[in-house]
Amino acid sequence: MEPHGDDDFLEADGFEVFTVEELLAEDEIIEDMLAEEFKAADDGEASSVSCCR
Repeated sequence: MEPHGDDDFLEADGFEVFTVEELLAEDEIIEDMLAEEFKAADDGEASSVSCCR
C-alpha cells in the first residue's frame, strides 16, 4: 500500500509560487516597513522623554 496513492495531495490551495526576484523584492518591502516602524517608535520615545535639571 502506498502512503499517497492519489495525486490530490499535490494540488494544494492557498499558496503562490514566487521567483527569487519577487521574493527579494517582497523581503525588501517588509524590511523597509519594519525600519520605518522602528524609527517611528524610536522617535516617539525620544520625544516623550524629558529631562529636567
